[in-house]
Amino acid sequence: MNGFSAGTVEDDLWGNQRDISDHRGLSQMRRLKDLAIFEISTCYRQESNIFCYNTHIDVFEHWSPIQKKPSDPASESKDNEEELCARTKVLNIGLVPVVSASPSTTESDNEAIEDIPTPSHIENLRLTQAFIELIKNTTLNNGKLDETSTDRLQDPVTDPIDLSDPALCFSLDLYIACMNPSEATYNAVWQAIVRFLPDLNILSYHLAKKEVEEISGVVLVHDDMCINLCHAFTGSFADLDICTICSESQYTLVSNCHKKETNVHFPLGPQIQALQCSVQVAEAMAYQEHKNTEILEGFEFIDPSEAVYNDIFCGEDIRKLSEELDLTSNDTTVILSINSAQLYQNKKLDTWIGIWIVGNYNPKTHYQSKCILPVMVTPGPSKCKIMDSYLFCSLHYLSVIQKVDNGARIKVYNAAKDAVVLSQTVVFAANSDAPGWSIWMVICRKGCPMKGQHKPSSGHYFSAHLKPNNCNINDCNHPDFNFHDFTFQISPDTYNSSLTIVLESVDKNTYEKNCKPTGLSKPLILSRLHPLYILSIPLYFTIDTMHLFGLNLGEHLIPVWHGIFKCKSTDDKSIWDWATLVGTTWQSHGKLVAAATKFFPSFFHCPPRNPAEKISSGYKVTEYYLYLFGLGPGFFQAVLPKKYWKNFCKLVHGVHIIMQQQITGKQVQEAHSYLVQFVKEYEHLYYKRHMDQLHFQLKFSELGMGVLWINTPWNMPLVSLEKEFGSHQIHTEICAKFPSDVLRENLASDLSEAELDVIKQVCNKQKQQKWGHIHLPNGQIARSRYSEKRRVSEDTRITHNVKIHCNGKPQFAEVQYFFLDRDSDKPGEPIAHAVLSLHGPPNHDMLVESSHTLHACRYTGQDNLCCLPVIAIDSVISMQPLSCLPDDPVDLWFVVEKSGLNDVQLVLYGEDILN
Repeated sequence: MNGFSAGTVEDDLWGNQRDISDHRGLSQMRRLKDLAIFEISTCYRQESNIFCYNTHIDVFEHWSPIQKKPSDPASESKDNEEELCARTKVLNIGLVPVVSASPSTTESDNEAIEDIPTPSHIENLRLTQAFIELIKNTTLNNGKLDETSTDRLQDPVTDPIDLSDPALCFSLDLYIACMNPSEATYNAVWQAIVRFLPDLNILSYHLAKKEVEEISGVVLVHDDMCINLCHAFTGSFADLDICTICSESQYTLVSNCHKKETNVHFPLGPQIQALQCSVQVAEAMAYQEHKNTEILEGFEFIDPSEAVYNDIFCGEDIRKLSEELDLTSNDTTVILSINSAQLYQNKKLDTWIGIWIVGNYNPKTHYQSKCILPVMVTPGPSKCKIMDSYLFCSLHYLSVIQKVDNGARIKVYNAAKDAVVLSQTVVFAANSDAPGWSIWMVICRKGCPMKGQHKPSSGHYFSAHLKPNNCNINDCNHPDFNFHDFTFQISPDTYNSSLTIVLESVDKNTYEKNCKPTGLSKPLILSRLHPLYILSIPLYFTIDTMHLFGLNLGEHLIPVWHGIFKCKSTDDKSIWDWATLVGTTWQSHGKLVAAATKFFPSFFHCPPRNPAEKISSGYKVTEYYLYLFGLGPGFFQAVLPKKYWKNFCKLVHGVHIIMQQQITGKQVQEAHSYLVQFVKEYEHLYYKRHMDQLHFQLKFSELGMGVLWINTPWNMPLVSLEKEFGSHQIHTEICAKFPSDVLRENLASDLSEAELDVIKQVCNKQKQQKWGHIHLPNGQIARSRYSEKRRVSEDTRITHNVKIHCNGKPQFAEVQYFFLDRDSDKPGEPIAHAVLSLHGPPNHDMLVESSHTLHACRYTGQDNLCCLPVIAIDSVISMQPLSCLPDDPVDLWFVVEKSGLNDVQLVLYGEDILN
């Protein structure tokens, strides 16, 4: 939406503070666009020097950049210097040091400089330009990496690690075991060991930490920062001692030079080198080359509607970049994700965490702790004012490794190949949550051309597609948005042209006017990374489906149905026929949601709590997702009027498709169709072109082509950084590996007549030894009614309902028990079977009215048994009791599937599921 909104923060309907920046647009398959190299000058240039100003205006909150009158070029330099002197004199910190442009100017450099736009008149834009130019001029020697780490980037260690010293091994084991506890815990254990085993030379905590850094090569870099989180003392602020915004000193006492606060960075280069030092990791990272080869060979001859998208490499822009760079298993591809975190439930503490998601791995392992690399951690409790200053060092180190030996790639020791290889680091995408996006991105994610609507005398835009009735506001008179003929994403050329317009603003008023139609407010600090090794802006901006589907939609729809949206004086709540979740209905509905917990298998994320009691006190993303898109079609059909429920089910249908691990071009078109229908109907049902109900409009984000769950921050970076980097084993066989402690009978049991009838098709035995559960290749554990009825308690989570494929069709069933057929055709290879009770077919009327999202089935018990090999089981599901309306069928149960598990990989016995 082109109506510019500057990351506004306000209280939501539950009394919590949150960002209200708009999510804009709808989904459509992205067209292949030519890669454009976007470079922009960023510093004020006078003769051979670059002046980096220390001034800043928080444009995101106050919109108060210093207003300047137009002046002739001859006086502009003098005015800038006088302004700088005046501001720094007040802060008593002296002039900001002049940073010389490096290297010396050559003829080719002069040609490049001619393409550099004039530095902006707007203060915050000049500051961003200064940071960008410093990233452009990075070298191995102008950062904070020590000499050893710098040398390793050019000459990696290839000698095997010597762990022959038992004391050293013991010290390393102890250090790793105490990574989660505090340093004091390590020292306490160390002192106890030294006391009783004085001859054992155990390293102290600091010596062990130093040894770990030496072995791994991974280093931490600390940057000084303002105690109020205004900015870090990096880049243009590197030589300052006092914050340019709040005037706080970075020292507790200037005399002792003790820093008040620091944030930590993890340079990417040493981490990449450490990854491939492991044979196992190096082999896992080879997935990228195999997948690229498979995609490049197959996509050219496939009908786009039949193409299967199951990885980021399937995307058109990334596919083209991979082909141009000829990426191999030696290269590293990463996705940058910056998110804010609330560490304490009842305490305001905004911690900012950045991570690199390594794209070389199989998507099934992308978000495991061991596959995620930290970028930086910035402590709270305040909100970052200048995020560029905190990201500067991390992007500085990235720029360095992209330009080593003029872009020839850094040297990495690959343990799997036992050789030093050249590795390039390519940035595929960047993502953030809404607060982070408004602070450091400050751009509509896709730049779609849709214009928003706003109320009279209000500067906040809503993403309404329909023109309000009787609207006489100048910038809201545009016609209804055409869903079927629009550009989903702006091209790099259009972005560059729009950015030039913003940068050429001569004063505050012009700047604000230019921000609105362009959707931009400043250049991005990412824009000066090596242009060959990053997608052009804005192609690499991805969609944050985690917050959109798991939080934003829930925080909008539930208050609408709960009837607590603001009601204007010209409106009347009594005509809000959608507001049915009120009074006793809301309380009963909340209890029904809470009671659903026992029917969710334990691995179904976090089941939703009672929304009537807990939705205003930290409802989690996974709770909202299961509440809306899992339980929603079944639970809301009994409380919402049918027209609103049917509209909601179209949203559910589209989201279910989007969140699949594997998606086809035809499914993308289907999801797009359902989501467009949902948005159109939503505006006609709720907004109704009424200006006083414009705030009912959804802040709906566009949905891009591809497998969006891979590019979105579902990884919960805070948890990933805090947890120990351990090994998470994925089971590799389709049929359970039956360990010795698996619940099973010691003796064979007699079978009922119904069981004998179905089992005799497999084997001719009157008795069978029953097994309690098996492991599925997707990591789930499928239990049985036989095992769960023996451990009944209030906390028992039902895990014996499964989705199967039978006769080429998906069906739902309850597992009675498992058994081994030891009389199979292959001697020595018993085949695992499951005795299943098939649920009845879904109620046809409910299935159609719900856009195929409500599979309401009847439980049949022993009346509909079958016996199938366990390879017919796809996944474990939840079967929830359906609350019906008076005229609806009774005793029905509806299906809730875990998101993204409809494409479970089926393999034969002994095959590796990861291949």
